[in-house]
Amino acid sequence: ITGGRRFTRIATNDATLYTQPEGEYLDGNFDVVVQRDDSAASQFIPSEGKGIGLDFFFEYETQNNNKVSVSVENYGTLFWNRYSTILHIDSAFRFEGIDVSDLFNFNDSLRNTISIDSTYYQNYLTDKKLGRVNIRMPAQFNISFSHSFLATRFNATAGVSYLAYANAMPDYYAIGNYKMNAKNDISLILSYGGYDAFNAGVKYERQFAHGFSFEIGSNYISSMIAYNKGRSQGAFVSLAKKFQ
Repeated sequence: ITGGRRFTRIATNDATLYTQPEGEYLDGNFDVVVQRDDSAASQFIPSEGKGIGLDFFFEYETQNNNKVSVSVENYGTLFWNRYSTILHIDSAFRFEGIDVSDLFNFNDSLRNTISIDSTYYQNYLTDKKLGRVNIRMPAQFNISFSHSFLATRFNATAGVSYLAYANAMPDYYAIGNYKMNAKNDISLILSYGGYDAFNAGVKYERQFAHGFSFEIGSNYISSMIAYNKGRSQGAFVSLAKKFQ
């Protein structure tokens, strides 16, 4: 069971952008639908959006120390309340550039026959509708293959994951895991895809008594270091309990 705090969706089936061959003007035509949550109902505990997500996991292990895993996480829908905004904008504009014939004239020199902002707010004031909006939650699909090297403390995993309904690319990854001792594991993660190109990350796991385990790490260490080139950042912390 999950709750939603904020959402904005802009979708279009027909949008064009034309530049005059000599660069004299730029023509734009767009037909978009803007949907967003009820901004008047924001609370510390999310209540504007309510939904449910399902997780599925299947794992098969062979006698040759190979393991195949298939999983789906967070597959579900969020239902936003009946005060959500639905706005349809169908408009066109021509941008003719900036007039700099007089460098000492500090008046507004932008020559534009229509203001996109004005178009949005005018439609927002006159044509907006209120109603329930349902959206798919980003769902993670994953398939992987693992092999344990019995003579060593190493475990290798290769797989591909896909974040659906989130405009992401398939993410191809490889993980090398080293078991330091009975309670401590460390992993190196290499990936390509998602919202970025190549990324490198690390994960540390600590086992405790009574089936508890603690994990901390990031798949985007390389993007954090080269932050001017990377397009994704993130980190995770988890506490789990295994019941026997």
